[in-house]
Amino acid sequence: SGDFKYSLTPSGNVCIEDCTSTAESLVIPDTIDGKKVTDLGKTALGSDHENSPFVSVTIPASVEYISEENPFMYCTKLKEIKVESGNADFVAEDGILYSKDKTTIYCYPCCKDGDNFDIPDGVKVIGTAAFYDSKIITVSIPSTVEEIGVFAFSNILRLSAIDLRNTKVKAINPYAFS
Repeated sequence: SGDFKYSLTPSGNVCIEDCTSTAESLVIPDTIDGKKVTDLGKTALGSDHENSPFVSVTIPASVEYISEENPFMYCTKLKEIKVESGNADFVAEDGILYSKDKTTIYCYPCCKDGDNFDIPDGVKVIGTAAFYDSKIITVSIPSTVEEIGVFAFSNILRLSAIDLRNTKVKAINPYAFS
């Protein structure tokens, strides 16, 4: 429908599976064809990994699930993520996507301004490809972090060091630092 291809969830809601929009600022709709948008699939932001146009993405309040495979991973121009107020599951702070309770960081946009980032205290999980291809040089990881997702810090060419000594890390998933 329009710029979005979708499937239906078992409850009859929309899971966006692909996006063909060429807009720099993408606002994901809360309904498509009269059905509530609740899920973003792994290629919800497009399957052309070389030519993603999105600089900004706004997630509606209706979204309850974002694929664990991180649909933001190949948004190679992304500077910020916004989440509409009223979303019960996600929040964006300073353009960075977190779970509502801020225990999981889902996406630090790869083209976000700044060389350094301090992951907030309380974050327990650094999600799949959360920092993939970002331009950061240093990341401070709080003691609360317990898990680092697949590809979490992959393809970061300028990253100089990460100190995990004072964390509670129990799991570092495959390719976390490739």
